[in-house]
Amino acid sequence: MSNFATVVIDNGTGYTKMGYAGNMEPSYLIPTVIADAVNKGTTKVASNNQKFENPELDFFIGDDAFLH
Repeated sequence: MSNFATVVIDNGTGYTKMGYAGNMEPSYLIPTVIADAVNKGTTKVASNNQKFENPELDFFIGDDAFLH
């Protein structure tokens, strides 16, 4: 018997739904959108209410893609 939960990811055309097998509804729901960063290498990323530059992040996913 395993203590691991099975993760389910449905990459739909409008929304990506993520959750665990056996749940009736997804745990996460984000728009299925990826945007390329205009200024690669200068993207500001929020972490623990602080912003820092991440030179390797050159794209945005979901709601963040609509903001950039």
